[in-house]
Amino acid sequence: MVKRLVVIALFVIASMGVASGGRIAAQDDGTATPTAGAVATSPELFSDSPPILPEAEAETVAVVLVGSPSERDGVPVMIHNNTDDELYEVSIQAEVRTADDGLFAASTGSAVQPNIIAPRSFAIGLVDFGEVLLTSDLTTTFKVTAETKESDFSLADSDLRIIEAAPFADRFVGVIENPYSESLSSANVLIACFGDATDSLSVVRASYITVDVPAGDSRPFQVDFRDPLNCTTYLVAADTYI
Repeated sequence: MVKRLVVIALFVIASMGVASGGRIAAQDDGTATPTAGAVATSPELFSDSPPILPEAEAETVAVVLVGSPSERDGVPVMIHNNTDDELYEVSIQAEVRTADDGLFAASTGSAVQPNIIAPRSFAIGLVDFGEVLLTSDLTTTFKVTAETKESDFSLADSDLRIIEAAPFADRFVGVIENPYSESLSSANVLIACFGDATDSLSVVRASYITVDVPAGDSRPFQVDFRDPLNCTTYLVAADTYI
């Protein structure tokens, strides 16, 4: 049985780029206000010291943290699956409105990793708005959709496992493990960097980095930052096309 989940989240992009005034309305017209206290763990998310992030209300999946908008990569978010289901085909749609409720921009796509979000786990997201610059006087509404499936299924984009990682001011290095029966030649990496405060979120996207990993083996990788980045705490995920 396949079940589709829909959650709508309203956030104001504050001057520092951190979400404030968040209210999450579930599909059944209930509310799911993020609360503090969940350690950001997932089988497919790597961190040497996972941050404590807001959690979605029980039995909901929601955007719980919004970071600083970037003209290059879009708006970074953290998603929490606070249900007992594995979620897949997770996508984020968003619209941006002005103070007088005029439509200002709409998302043109999103990236979410891991592809499969384990129960009670987190995922990294990027919402793309093209070249539109979002400012502090705008309100962004995020609509998160996901599906659950109780039987076996496969994905074209398959999650990889990060088994080692280290952030530097100008780069991020790590080791990717290939658990599949086929060799891979490239990977997509999402890195969530948290500064001195855990609500200071930036996400770096590295698409199709070259890394040749034989089946069942592991290899190092490196992602160069365009600008210096403070990764006091981080989460990293990767996938590939199988």
